Amino acid sequence: MLLQLPTNIMHIPHIFIVEDSEYNQVLFAKMLDQLGYSCSTTGDVVHLLKLLELSVPNLILIDMDMTSIDGFEIIQLIRSGNTGADKNVPVIASTNKLTESLQAKFSETGFSGWILKPFTKQTLKVKIDLIFDSLLRNPSEQEETKKTGSDVEEPMYSLKYLLEGSDGDEEFLKMMIGMFVESTPAAIQSMHNGLAQSDWDKIRQEAHKLRSHLRYFGMIQAAILTEEIERTATHNPGELILKELIGKVDLICQTCVRQLSEEFHL
Repeated sequence: MLLQLPTNIMHIPHIFIVEDSEYNQVLFAKMLDQLGYSCSTTGDVVHLLKLLELSVPNLILIDMDMTSIDGFEIIQLIRSGNTGADKNVPVIASTNKLTESLQAKFSETGFSGWILKPFTKQTLKVKIDLIFDSLLRNPSEQEETKKTGSDVEEPMYSLKYLLEGSDGDEEFLKMMIGMFVESTPAAIQSMHNGLAQSDWDKIRQEAHKLRSHLRYFGMIQAAILTEEIERTATHNPGELILKELIGKVDLICQTCVRQLSEEFHL
């Protein structure tokens, strides 16, 4: 079941519900809709993997007591980075029971939080807000990388996808990097121009095109933000929120373009 996006929300994060109870799927989806989120629901891990290939969720809510697959197996799949999704996507464990040892296991296996069923809409909101407050911090704070003993800056991109797709062809890789370094600032500038002209369709189109390029370079946080830009520009344009989102993507892209240019002497 895929819910329609509410048209009265300026900024709509998207959440995946993984739950084998159809009753719970409908109930939780209703709660999220009332809280202003859009969502996709599934009770099948195969369908979940297909969803992860097609869309970038902002958060995943996983039932830990499904009969078909254990929730810990799902988090292991996600955190392994082999699903096509951001391996760092926030994931909340939804459970009917809770012990100290289980809470420790949630943390050890990579869950971002947990929630005890049955839960209220307000409890769900608090859990999600805590995670989103951290996820959507100002990128200028996140980009303050800690220096190692050799004073090396941590790259904000990954070339894993391109290396695998090109079978290690260095010339092809350099060509793709050159195209990205040249086209990305222009795409960002086009979104800034669209904002100045209140041209929401231009912003939507540029965000949509840019997102796939960002994912090729492992820039998952920026890809998530461009999806949010596209949703906002499509459903209920808000100049202030678009300005903030475009500014965040701009900061991340500037850093990555600089790092790529320095590493490959462009």
